[in-house]
Amino acid sequence: MKRNEENKKAAGAEGRGVCLGVSVGPGAAGQVTLEALDAIRRSDVVYLPTAPKEECAAYRILCAMLPEIDEKEIRCMEDAGRAGENMAERHALMARETEDLLDRGLTVAYPTLGETALYSTYIYIHEQLEKDGYESRFVSGVSSVQAACAKLGARLGTGKESVHIFPGSEDLEEKLRTAGTLVFMKPRKDFAGMIRTIREFVASHEGASACGVSNCGMEGEILAKNADELEKLEGYFTVILVRSPGGADEDPYAPGPDYFENRACEYYPCHDSEHINCLFCYCPMYFLERCAGRPEWKTSSTTGKLVKVCTDCTFPHERKNYEKVMDILKYNMREGRCWPDPK
Repeated sequence: MKRNEENKKAAGAEGRGVCLGVSVGPGAAGQVTLEALDAIRRSDVVYLPTAPKEECAAYRILCAMLPEIDEKEIRCMEDAGRAGENMAERHALMARETEDLLDRGLTVAYPTLGETALYSTYIYIHEQLEKDGYESRFVSGVSSVQAACAKLGARLGTGKESVHIFPGSEDLEEKLRTAGTLVFMKPRKDFAGMIRTIREFVASHEGASACGVSNCGMEGEILAKNADELEKLEGYFTVILVRSPGGADEDPYAPGPDYFENRACEYYPCHDSEHINCLFCYCPMYFLERCAGRPEWKTSSTTGKLVKVCTDCTFPHERKNYEKVMDILKYNMREGRCWPDPK
């Protein structure tokens, strides 16, 4: 399936066409961007994901916004790669047929549902074209994840929350132990089992929640506002959002960027606690007269001055307080407060 090396040309060579992976949104015609419509208008050949075109969701979306699409030469990705014995060969065949068109100076467009850069088949073609020295671009748009959040009135992420996107439902129980917003899309196997596992997770973990949508923006759209309604969802075009507090079996004292224990230190533990976060060995809030900890103020027997004593305070040594300490330091730096001059 390798393309002949002598046929390769540098991207942007005179007379050569450009290939465009065009995002057309998850289903609603109004979610197609102006840039996407312009890309389709400028194209000579349009490759639809499936045939016949009348049953292709991407085609129906474009028809509603761009009736002149039928004036283009329309081909089908499935037809281009049908002779391949596996997915890799089929993608290579699609890329080869596309390269032949680009060599003729034509502009080729691949409209894809959702966001082209997120789990689309066009990505494989794009990578092969670039490898062979052809120019290929993404035309970004509205992803099914964004559209699902809008439909459900649900946030995707805020503040310091992590967002994780998973295709399918493999290793689902392990993935549910990941803290943050978990997005599950394009389920392929045991859909009922996937829903059951998510509902059980939400029921058994405080702070966990779930919602989802099937066929977002399409005919037959189904909304599930909470975990109990997930059983209503069905089909490949399903997006499920899970808020996960993380797995209960995660080690709260595992080393990380916000925590470690230096048990080799001769002073460990330096406070009356079994676990001490040694990241702030010497408290960075000591210079603050008012801090977030629980210090005592005692009169020095030698100088007669009040001295800040933090023997019974473990605030900076508790993992949960790492972000609070950092926020306090950032605030004081903005206000121009710093460690006192040793003079």
